[in-house]
Amino acid sequence: TARLSIVGYLLLAPALVTTVLGLTRVGTAPHWFSFGLFCIGVLLLGGYLIQAVRTTEPLIDVRLFRRGTFTSAWTTLALASIVFYGGLFLIPLHYQQNAGTSALIAGLLLAVQSLGAFGSRSLAPTLTTR
Repeated sequence: TARLSIVGYLLLAPALVTTVLGLTRVGTAPHWFSFGLFCIGVLLLGGYLIQAVRTTEPLIDVRLFRRGTFTSAWTTLALASIVFYGGLFLIPLHYQQNAGTSALIAGLLLAVQSLGAFGSRSLAPTLTTR
């Protein structure tokens, strides 16, 4: 059985947290603070990459990116996720900033959208077999 890489976890978890926190604080915190958090996250991520290549049981095996099929599949999945899920972040912002609705109303409008998505997903197998 594979064991949890404690060193990898202690490098990767704070790397992701500080990188995302640095990016989200760009407009609200002082410039040096958000940039510093982002740089710390990138340094920790670099440390994780070095550690993951050197160990036999890394937390996430980055050596898989050497394979062209894995890299192309991962890149396609990442781009498709950005396109698909990016709209889910923009729609409530549109409702709040352009349409002037409150956060509650924007959330209720998205709840109705999720019901429609569930319904179409339920009907899709039936419609595709026809």
